[in-house]
Amino acid sequence: MFPNKTTASESASATGNSTGQTSSSVDLETGQLKSGASISNVSEPDTFARATGITGWMEFVTFSTSTTVDFALAVDGFLNIANEIDTATYRAGVSLYDVTDQERVFASNGFFRPETRSNEVFNANGFTRLFGLDVPEDPFVDCSAPEERCVFGTGQSGYYESVLTGSVNVVAGRQYLIAAELLTDALRQGAGAGDVSADFLSTAQFNFTDLGGATFESASGTFLSKAPLLAPVPLPASLSMMLAALGGIGIVARRRKRAES
Repeated sequence: MFPNKTTASESASATGNSTGQTSSSVDLETGQLKSGASISNVSEPDTFARATGITGWMEFVTFSTSTTVDFALAVDGFLNIANEIDTATYRAGVSLYDVTDQERVFASNGFFRPETRSNEVFNANGFTRLFGLDVPEDPFVDCSAPEERCVFGTGQSGYYESVLTGSVNVVAGRQYLIAAELLTDALRQGAGAGDVSADFLSTAQFNFTDLGGATFESASGTFLSKAPLLAPVPLPASLSMMLAALGGIGIVARRRKRAES
């Protein structure tokens, strides 16, 4: 098997009278990723301050049976901005590649080789960006894109969560690479009091929600060995309400039948 690979990188860039802090970590045994970034104490009007935490892991797995496998990456944490010049962001992503016939997965620079990317079986990622302004000034942000969630206004600071889910058909004995990533970013473009932060140090949690009767082996031998269970994705609210309504109708019908008898 290929060796497993974990990465956790941090960068804080703060100029003038400002402080940047970052923190990131990963754990293959639990499937967790943790990341946080914050900027504070910016007093100079022309200051550009940014802190970014990036964390991720990759693991190679094989499955015992050809089946459909479901998995999820659940993320929750806090975004905080104090001024109109602030932006706080978190991004999560999960991918799966079939690397069975590849002699090398990574190039000399540490990135995926083109052959690896061409064998992508599944990919999902999503952003949540919290802007101080009512209209974002970042031309690279498309708030209409399905994977983009843009929130505006300093009063929107607070708790945010998201769940990325996937379902793939796997073949017994073939080798797959699973990769998960979490990024946090805090940005202040000018003088401002208070903190701007993206705190996702509570955890992003990956796990299989349904192995379809299969078992798996990993390159590390300990992948997800200590991971808490993730419940299957719940039914949409509209469907849950409909089922509840049908259940209520059934109860009423049974009561009427008893009354008539």
